[in-house]
Amino acid sequence: MTRLLCTLIVLFFVSGLIAQINSEQVEQLDKIVAKNVSGLEPGLAIGIIADGEVIYKRFAGYSNLEHKVEVSDSSVFNIASVSKQFTALCILKLQIEGKLSLEDDIREYMPDMLPDIVEPIRIRHLINHTSGIRDYVELMSIQQDAWWRRVGLDNEDVIGLLKQQKELNFKPGSEYLYSNSNYTLLTEIIEVVSGTDFHSFSESLFNELGMNDTRFHKNYMGVIPNKARPYTDWGDGIWKEYPMLTNLYGDGFLYTTLEDQLQFEIAIQNATDQKNTLLIQSQVPIPQSEIDSYGFGLELEDRLNYKAVHHSGSTGSYHAQTVRFPEEKLSIVVMSNHGNIWSGYVADAVARVFLEERSGEIGSFELPDNAKTTAIDDQAIVGWYQNPDGSIRRIYEDEQHFYWKAGNNNPRKLNKVEGAVYQIEESQLSRLVFQKENEKISGFALHYRDGDQRSYDRLPDFDPTSFDAEDFTGDYYSEELNTAFNISIDDSGLPMLAMENDSDTSELDIIYHDYLLLSNYKIQAERDLFGRVGDLLISINRVNNVRFKKKHIGNFDTEVQLDVGSAQVTNIGSQNGSTSSILLTRNDPKGNEVWSRRYGGKSYDKASNLIRTSDGGFLITGATSSYGKGNYDFYLIKTDAEGETEWEQTFGEFFNDYGLISKEIEGGYLVKGTQQYCNSNTDINRACNDQAWILHIDHRGKLIKEAIQELPEGTNP
Repeated sequence: MTRLLCTLIVLFFVSGLIAQINSEQVEQLDKIVAKNVSGLEPGLAIGIIADGEVIYKRFAGYSNLEHKVEVSDSSVFNIASVSKQFTALCILKLQIEGKLSLEDDIREYMPDMLPDIVEPIRIRHLINHTSGIRDYVELMSIQQDAWWRRVGLDNEDVIGLLKQQKELNFKPGSEYLYSNSNYTLLTEIIEVVSGTDFHSFSESLFNELGMNDTRFHKNYMGVIPNKARPYTDWGDGIWKEYPMLTNLYGDGFLYTTLEDQLQFEIAIQNATDQKNTLLIQSQVPIPQSEIDSYGFGLELEDRLNYKAVHHSGSTGSYHAQTVRFPEEKLSIVVMSNHGNIWSGYVADAVARVFLEERSGEIGSFELPDNAKTTAIDDQAIVGWYQNPDGSIRRIYEDEQHFYWKAGNNNPRKLNKVEGAVYQIEESQLSRLVFQKENEKISGFALHYRDGDQRSYDRLPDFDPTSFDAEDFTGDYYSEELNTAFNISIDDSGLPMLAMENDSDTSELDIIYHDYLLLSNYKIQAERDLFGRVGDLLISINRVNNVRFKKKHIGNFDTEVQLDVGSAQVTNIGSQNGSTSSILLTRNDPKGNEVWSRRYGGKSYDKASNLIRTSDGGFLITGATSSYGKGNYDFYLIKTDAEGETEWEQTFGEFFNDYGLISKEIEGGYLVKGTQQYCNSNTDINRACNDQAWILHIDHRGKLIKEAIQELPEGTNP
């Protein structure tokens, strides 16, 4: 007889707050299970511990649809990131044994990891995700080669990618940002310190804990007896097995049974009585940590307004959740191979059966006195906002509801609480308080329950038609990812991105002047001193500012494409090397010369930039020592369409002034270059420095105005 639900319900009278499970609670729990799994579907396993005893276990669905094997006590699930607590336990065990310190810099064990980062990256920074190290999952997504598609991908591959990184998401210890990379690196430290491989070391820990059916996997092709296969229907109602092709471990990929996990939960609840130092320390914040919201592979934030220790896990179609309510001595374990089940919702539903609803919050917000009395029109809050670190938030209206969009995350509904106070739906941790200036919204402050707050200023209203997509066109390359892409403009003038060796293009959404969005990838431009787009910084969720350098930016555009053929400016030297002059060449579509024109005097003259002007002619920008006041001066040559000189102009002082780039604007041209200043005209050991010199001239080369700017340190124009 086919058994759709295999049930083991154990009733106990216990001494804690969860004193008894009654028939009504059993019925509620059974309904939760039945709601999530019915018929021939992938499975679900739920277990509950109260006061160190199992009070409820339930299995539903199938671990193997092909052979109709039901989920049972022996079913082995991949619990994904719930396994991080066990990797952290291995590290904590080594510290208790005196073999390492959580204050150690990780470069003591991996000397070639991020050598350019001067701040210490401590082991504890890895454990609680404050290291700033980028998440390999997101890095591989930027490469457009998802981690789960890479057959045989292992920890060594991940560590190799992390060694290519030159920058961090942020200074170690300054912020929290979840990153799977942290736990991959912890496995390497465990191996270096213990002198044995991670699998052997972790296996000995599981044996000590009596978890004999719990192991990190070694090879995706390896046989795991009683393994629950992962299934999803991809939305079409037809079950398919989710491919699991990698050999990763430490950040996830721990295979275990419900029985073993409940055994561990009992040990956690009994740790104090048994004076188990390892387990006791593992449930609290890390000593000397900058944060107390994440500990040893565990989240320490309240849940359902109760103090809680918990973690979720999701990989492919596997989902898992462990939730501990230490003051109530209640633990809930959920595991599933069902792609449509989110274990966190199941765990919360189970917890509500036992815990009284708390509508109030633990702790309170320190809000301004006028926050609840200031009148705010919902429509007025719509716009873009930015905080000092450059993070952008968007608030927009859709179908009479307002939404908050943080970076590349999914939008969340924004509800008014009172006055100028708003709440992100389902968030008990923060409140938004909008600020007014001259009766207009000027920004908001994001207040947290711990008293922390972050300010965001409203960005000026932006007209997308003012965006110059031409600035972004070109080829870009990331040394950190060994990945390249091209940005071009389509027939409608919109920026389009194509990965290297891929003919498919994707439209880029314009967020603001120097911000673009591609799906979930935020692209921010860095401009050089002359206003040209140079590097692009790409961010997504757990990765900030991966740098893609623009190729050929250094040539200052010495060639322009014409309706037929092209024009190019070059520098040519004399045979004895004592002079140089400027050559402008008109070429046909095959690159053959149509005509050429030569410019300059009796000394050195050099071109840096060529633009096509609105009258059909050309403007050459460069430097000259043949004319002008100083050693080198700005040198501008305006020609007609045939290269015949219309006017020449120089600008400069006593030393070396170089014209580098020009742009036609309304009423004339904007010319940018560098001006040199020295403290002496005669001393050979004089001190000199360069500064940016920006000229606005009319169409005849007459100076309208000029400006001087300091060059950033290390700039090499």
